[in-house]
Amino acid sequence: MPETHQSDDGDEFAAHYPTPAQAKSDLHAHEQRLADIEVGGCPVGDPMGRFGWLSVRKVILGDMADAAHALVHAWDEHGDPAAADAVEELAQHYREQYDRAARALEAARAEFTADRAER
Repeated sequence: MPETHQSDDGDEFAAHYPTPAQAKSDLHAHEQRLADIEVGGCPVGDPMGRFGWLSVRKVILGDMADAAHALVHAWDEHGDPAAADAVEELAQHYREQYDRAARALEAARAEFTADRAER
C-alpha cells in the first residue's frame, strides 16, 4: 500500500516515488546543471552577477538534495536498504552544500545591500 500524506487543507494523497532509475536520472540531470554553471565560475567584480550566480547555485543544490532524498525513498520502496543508506549519505552531503550556499547567498545579499546603502 502506498504511503499517504495529508495536504494543508486536510486531503489525503498517495506519495508516488520514482523508480531508482528515474531518481538517478533526475539526480544526474541536476548534477549536470551544477557543473554547467560552475564552468564559468562566480563573476568577479560584479556584485549583482555574483548574487545571481550564488542564487542559481543554491537552487540547484536544493534540487540535488531533494533528488537524492527521492532516490533514498525509491531504494526503500524497492527493498534495497543498503542502497538507501548509501544514498542517504549523499543526500546529507548535498543538504550541507545547500546550507553553505544559502549562507554564502545571504552574505552576498548583505554585502550588496550595504554597498547600495552607501551610494
